[in-house]
Amino acid sequence: MIAKTRGARKRDQRLEVPTTLEERELIDQAAGSLGTDLMAFAVSGLLEALRRVLADRREFIMDATAASE
Repeated sequence: MIAKTRGARKRDQRLEVPTTLEERELIDQAAGSLGTDLMAFAVSGLLEALRRVLADRREFIMDATAASE
């Protein structure tokens, strides 16, 4: 589970992701276009994706008709 903390967080875990040259160049280009480094870009993208995935499994939103069915 990801702990939420205030202030600086110590990042002491590594995640290695093999990529093709083309993928790496595209990632570097996207990170640079946002003015951020590769690590910050990758981690923020991964966190956004995992939150979407987990939300789909934890929250079910439906209107009153669907709920009554």
